[in-house]
Amino acid sequence: MLGFLGAVTRRHFKARTGTLTRPVRMYCSLPAPSPLFTELRKATFQKWQSLLISKPQEYFETPEAIQDVNNLVEEELRTILAQGQEGGTLDLGALVSQVGADLGYQEGKRAAIPWFKYALELGNLTAAANLSLVYKGQDWELAKEYAKRGAALGDHTCAIIYSDYFPASLSHTPESQEAVSFLLKGAEEGSQGCMIKLGGRYFRGVGVPVDKKTAVEYLVLLEDVPAFQAWMYPQEYYFLGFAYWAGHLRAGDKTYHEPTGSGPCEESKKVGLAHLELSIAKGCGSAAHFLGDCYLNGKVVAQDTETAQKYLRKGVDLGVPDCLYMLAMTQLVPGKEITKDLLPAFQNMERAHEAGSVLAKNWLGYHYYQTSEFAKSAELYREVLKMDPRNPIACYGLGSILFEGREADVDTEEAVRLIKTSAQAEMPRALALLGDWTLRGQLVPFDYEAGIKLLERAAELGNPDAASRLVKIYLQTPNTVEAAMRIISKFLQKAGTRIIEEGHVSIASSLLAFSWSSKVDDSEMLENALTLLKRAKDSDSVEALRVLGITIRMLPNTPGITEEDKKHAVQYLERALVLGSIEAATNLLAVPTDVSEELQAKAKTFLEDRASEGSSMAAYVAARGYLHGDLTFPQDVEKGLNILKKDILVHKSGHAGNISYLFQMFLHTPSILESAEEEAELISAALKNVNSETPSAEVKLVYATYLAAKGTPEQQKEAFELLKNDTSNDARVLYLLACFYLEDKVVARDVEKAVGYLRIAAEAGHEASTMQLSTYYWKQKNVEECVKYTKMSADRGNLDAMFNLALMYIEGFGEQNVEEAMRLLKLGAERGHEASLDYLHNLEQEKTKNSQKE
Repeated sequence: MLGFLGAVTRRHFKARTGTLTRPVRMYCSLPAPSPLFTELRKATFQKWQSLLISKPQEYFETPEAIQDVNNLVEEELRTILAQGQEGGTLDLGALVSQVGADLGYQEGKRAAIPWFKYALELGNLTAAANLSLVYKGQDWELAKEYAKRGAALGDHTCAIIYSDYFPASLSHTPESQEAVSFLLKGAEEGSQGCMIKLGGRYFRGVGVPVDKKTAVEYLVLLEDVPAFQAWMYPQEYYFLGFAYWAGHLRAGDKTYHEPTGSGPCEESKKVGLAHLELSIAKGCGSAAHFLGDCYLNGKVVAQDTETAQKYLRKGVDLGVPDCLYMLAMTQLVPGKEITKDLLPAFQNMERAHEAGSVLAKNWLGYHYYQTSEFAKSAELYREVLKMDPRNPIACYGLGSILFEGREADVDTEEAVRLIKTSAQAEMPRALALLGDWTLRGQLVPFDYEAGIKLLERAAELGNPDAASRLVKIYLQTPNTVEAAMRIISKFLQKAGTRIIEEGHVSIASSLLAFSWSSKVDDSEMLENALTLLKRAKDSDSVEALRVLGITIRMLPNTPGITEEDKKHAVQYLERALVLGSIEAATNLLAVPTDVSEELQAKAKTFLEDRASEGSSMAAYVAARGYLHGDLTFPQDVEKGLNILKKDILVHKSGHAGNISYLFQMFLHTPSILESAEEEAELISAALKNVNSETPSAEVKLVYATYLAAKGTPEQQKEAFELLKNDTSNDARVLYLLACFYLEDKVVARDVEKAVGYLRIAAEAGHEASTMQLSTYYWKQKNVEECVKYTKMSADRGNLDAMFNLALMYIEGFGEQNVEEAMRLLKLGAERGHEASLDYLHNLEQEKTKNSQKE
């Protein structure tokens, strides 16, 4: 119901000249209406009410209606005064405004219009506020004009109403700034209503800077507002309730507090809830949306879907499309088939979209993307971007479609712009995608550090795909393994009870795959990873089935693996094989002890069939099996070579492993290629990989080796340039570059640059670089650096380095530590290192000779 303001005014003006034959005294209204006021109010109301039946709707907007009001008031006033009615002073403008309010409540707002207009002519500014409320919703410009007129004349109520016409989206306009100036002036003059309205603006930073302290100091004044005025402050009650729930206010204490992070006490929750529910009762849909979100997601209060739905339905009734979206979202999953049971929820989602909910449009955009209806998806995302050109979800969604060419042709330039815009708003998926592009040098310039930073930020914001990519990168280098473990721990804990995404499966898989070759001490983390994969396998996740099966077979003592799991390991791999996993087939053949001959044959047939169909990975496995008589394949070099040649020369797969493998074989045995055409095809395949956006270091290395071994001086220079321009940071490339700089053939000798490359490669775990540095610093007589790199190599298990370090310890090169030297020598001897064996043997002979002499 429209709330009309009572006839209370602080300013009075003379009545129109000639209106009355007898002067009317104009004073401030008395606390209680005078008998004259009451009698005239009743009489004029009844007379006007009796006239309504005969008047058409358009009549009430005419000057005639205003004149009729004037005549009626004068006539009734004369009648009452003629009867000798006494009883105090009369504010005629207030009287007319009050009768208008009475009529508005009883007969509808049109009946009140001429009364409010006449009251305004009499100088009653409450009438200006009421006229603004009457026209609100049907003629916004006229409604604003009436509120502005009253506010400009200093009426605080009009200032409050005028400010409500300018929400956050219009805060930049001159009119909005003028509305704020009216509120500021009203606050200076002591208007609590203006202060309260300013409190809401300070809370959000609408037209004024964000200032939570000032906001709370003003908003708390609401607790002293009379109930009949509460309808003026629906949004402000929402902010006041929010302030209690956010910890800015505490029950029984009206002063501002900085939130502690521990959440509000129960009493503060209760007070805040009362204000939020009052806000809803007065028509604030935002409060209903806020409470629905809190109860739906367990924010501040315990999760309660039923209560959440109650508040969301209230929000729907108050016209908040996002509440309709949230109600629908509780039942829907993007991309999932819309069954008959889910149809009402989906229809609600579409209604929310039609009502303008950006959230619903984005949800439907993603849903249609998942169901491969890309034109619909793109259309919805474009609708959002018309409303909000920088909306991060729509930017990401449309950018992905344009990048993949799903809707029409690929538009990489626009795709990059949209993804960058989304990433600037810290959309996790956009950060992850842009980080991946940056690391690959795809669509954007290659920048390793920038790419890592983008992935790290996406992972911090909870994106499992970015975390998975980081984990894979970090696990490759010893000095970043700890960082990888921190990410893994965080995401495995978070994924414990939530929906499992592919990124979570990938993170768990990366941890377990790392445990196959390196020791992982955190048993709880391993158990969490296994638990997650066990959950994922029930949904037929190929990766989960594959990694579970391999882990159980390779590391049966891993924490979390049960005897029951061991019985099903082969079944997991067989299921993964059926779902198309080449890795599962490979493991079944690599460890065939508990695999039936029938399943072995099935795995081999699967690999050969997939290779014949053009799967380069299957070709890689099957070819190696035949070439080496491995993986239960019978040795058949010719068949293995044919599989490799077909993959590269016929299917033109471009598989880096197959190209580099065939190239290496060709370098050792040129006759395996039967013609110059086949050699040209192989070189062409290598060049295509080398010149691609994501070249393989393996192919670069073997191609550069080919040029260096068989090429002219110019081709050798080409090999150097090829390695020099490599951006992969591959340690083997850096090592070869260092060799070029040390040889003084293709390029001028540059020891400083060579040592720099070797140091980077050594830190990345490249053994030849580490040993070369050890030798270099030995020759330079740099004891500290020589010991450092010798020890680095020894710690990685290099037997020559262990022997050299032992000699250093014995001879006191750097430090003397005979006990450690003997440990290293014995360890080397146990592993069959000849120099260590000889040294210990000679030492033992020396001891024998000395004992004989004694």
